[in-house]
Amino acid sequence: MKFSEFSIRRPIFVLMLISSFLVFGVTSYRSIGVSLFPDVDFPIVSVLVIYEGADPGTIETEVTDPIEEAVNTLNGIKSVRSESLEGVSQVFIEFELEVNIDVASQDVRDKIAGVRAELPREIEAPIIEKFDPASAPILTVVISGPKSIRELTKFAKDEVKPRIEGARGVGSAKLVGGREREVRVWLRSDSLFNHGLEPQAVIDALRAKNVETPGGRIETGEREIGVRTKGLLKSVRDFPSLIIAHRDGAPIRLEELGQCEDGLEEERSLSRLNGQRAVSLLIRRQSGTNLVKVAESVKAKIEDAREVLPEGFELILAQDLSVFVKQSNDEAQGELIRGGALAVFVLLIFLRSFRGAFVAAVTIPTTIIATYAFMASRLT
Repeated sequence: MKFSEFSIRRPIFVLMLISSFLVFGVTSYRSIGVSLFPDVDFPIVSVLVIYEGADPGTIETEVTDPIEEAVNTLNGIKSVRSESLEGVSQVFIEFELEVNIDVASQDVRDKIAGVRAELPREIEAPIIEKFDPASAPILTVVISGPKSIRELTKFAKDEVKPRIEGARGVGSAKLVGGREREVRVWLRSDSLFNHGLEPQAVIDALRAKNVETPGGRIETGEREIGVRTKGLLKSVRDFPSLIIAHRDGAPIRLEELGQCEDGLEEERSLSRLNGQRAVSLLIRRQSGTNLVKVAESVKAKIEDAREVLPEGFELILAQDLSVFVKQSNDEAQGELIRGGALAVFVLLIFLRSFRGAFVAAVTIPTTIIATYAFMASRLT
């Protein structure tokens, strides 16, 4: 029995079947995510290694080359590209399309772990990530004001950033252009020479004595008390009296070797708004979330943050990728409507049949709406 014949004999059944497709399609449409790029895993793995203070030549020979030699032995590699900059080494490994990116990234981790002993001890732990186009920032929030960059950074970090990171679907909010507080120690070379010390001795003393460590526990009858050693320096005034070493039984304090300054960390990024110093937050969404809905959630948090803005501060949304995505989505829906209407009009003109045009007018939106149900089932 043909389907057309079955549909004529069982019209109620077919009507209920099509109605179920429409219901599932409308429900699925509300849950389907909207994004700029499709959710595709590109077979590219990046290895990032930070080696502070090293020049590009040292980075190339001591970090980049050993990593390239290690990963070159993997199967399915299409190309290997690297960048050696001051203090940073980045290697990009591109695999063939048929390679499973999860397995490839784990193989890269194993190779890096095997060559870790050959790399300098001073480097930070290598960061191995899969290339994800969805990790690009979707929103950029800029905070400016008449205050110093230190106060702007503190407000952005303590007030704005926690609110935004609490929005649903937000993966991270990276601070750009900020400068946090940093205690600087300026050493005098002649004082170090006279005491027979090197700068590394001062660094080791600061690391060992400016730390808070657990001290175990004290058990007294039915009570148990946790103990910790409070070794963190609370103020810049405490640094000069810090003992660096002993010579002939006499302590050598930091104030004898140099001076301390309550300053800011080095400027590694810059953000401006209308020529004025500012602090920016680059907001990234979680993988697989609806870009438009995440942006709307963040905008609501931004409005909450505006209520606690100090006098003279300004908080604006400098970049909003969701606007372009929403416009593209609306335009695609408009094209569907215009295309369907044009198809019905053409049938009406050439067939001169209102019945045929009516069938097309019902069939086209029904098939499109039902398609959303199958799209949602494939995504889940």
